Amino acid sequence: MKLSEATFTIVDTETTGLDPKEDHVVQVGIVRKTFGLLGQGRYEITVKPPISIPPSASAIHHLTDKHVQTYEPLSYYKDEIQSQVDGCILAAHNAKFDSEFLPFLEGKWLCTKRMAQHLWMDQAEKFSNQYLRYWLGLEVNTGPAHTALADATVTMEILGEEIKEYLKQGRPDDIDLFIAFAESPIMYTKMSFGKHRVN
Repeated sequence: MKLSEATFTIVDTETTGLDPKEDHVVQVGIVRKTFGLLGQGRYEITVKPPISIPPSASAIHHLTDKHVQTYEPLSYYKDEIQSQVDGCILAAHNAKFDSEFLPFLEGKWLCTKRMAQHLWMDQAEKFSNQYLRYWLGLEVNTGPAHTALADATVTMEILGEEIKEYLKQGRPDDIDLFIAFAESPIMYTKMSFGKHRVN
């Protein structure tokens, strides 16, 4: 299947912390996009985690226990969330993180962060979602900042630029090979950490 024909579901989660064994989802944002077509689908749900949201997490996504007290737990929305991604390629910026917090989602995952590292390793200084947003000069209307849907929207725009760059480099227009390229080992041309770090 050509990249322009594939439908991607870009997923972002806001959580109580970074450990999927101890922490829990607070919000899920999804953007559904076929890059060969106009338009996109958008979905966001806030959930009530089984533990209190620590201030360190609230400082990132601005969600508190008060905000989520009227919502249902994640399990209540599982089928609804799965219906948003059926038949699509799942994508996320740091897909390992989001996939571990949403293990019930079925399908292939594409990591847009890994793809960015493959495509722009010698050019970009960092590869976070928001850094790439400004490094690529993306004009993105995300609505309220620091929400799962806002971050998923930024990732969707980054993925669009990655597809353009991937094809510009003369790589095969095939979704399976695109995902395989993202999953392949990342070749570092300079060290940005450790005793061999190059500034």
